[in-house]
Amino acid sequence: LLNDPAVRFLYRRFVEEWLGLYQLRSLAKSSNVVANFSTAREAMLRETEAVIDDALMTSGGSLAQLFAGSYSIVPSELAALYGIAPPAADQRVSLEALGRVGLLQQSSFLATFAHEDESAPVLRGKAVMERFLCRKLPKPSELGIDLVLPAPDPTATTRQRFARHAASARCAGCHDALDGIGFTFENFDAVGRSRTQQAGQAIDTTGAGSGGTRNISG
Repeated sequence: LLNDPAVRFLYRRFVEEWLGLYQLRSLAKSSNVVANFSTAREAMLRETEAVIDDALMTSGGSLAQLFAGSYSIVPSELAALYGIAPPAADQRVSLEALGRVGLLQQSSFLATFAHEDESAPVLRGKAVMERFLCRKLPKPSELGIDLVLPAPDPTATTRQRFARHAASARCAGCHDALDGIGFTFENFDAVGRSRTQQAGQAIDTTGAGSGGTRNISG
């Protein structure tokens, strides 16, 4: 049954809808972040689909393999973004040494939940909370809060810019958890490229929300 292409398609579609990756096809990114994003976008989706298929065929779709597997099947178009030599087609490549484990550290997920030209700890945190922890969060408008993104500041990290959430009693209720999870992905930029510094400062990927300090993205 697993060899049936229809079964593989349906399982792949289920995982992509669960993770919200179908949204990636309609997104754009600044050319300052990545050149020719339309080509990169299709390669990101192919990578994720290949890993989903591989997990289904080798482990019956094991969640542990999908979200904790230390390998990927990287299209040649993504090799430079990942900082690796172009691999052979359909070949498993270990990315553990690069700090990448599972689907949530693939560019498809990271690029989907990011802004056009920068990372988005709120979007990434919300994706984990709602899609994995099944916690439905109210929209700011439902709480009478006007949504205003922190102003760009080339001298500050994203984490520093979003610190105002913790300083506001109205915002902290949700953002203590949202940002705490989202910050654990800050070592990846708007297209999922690894980074260790931002604005000349070391990236801090620790997060503290309900459940204490953690670092779930490596």
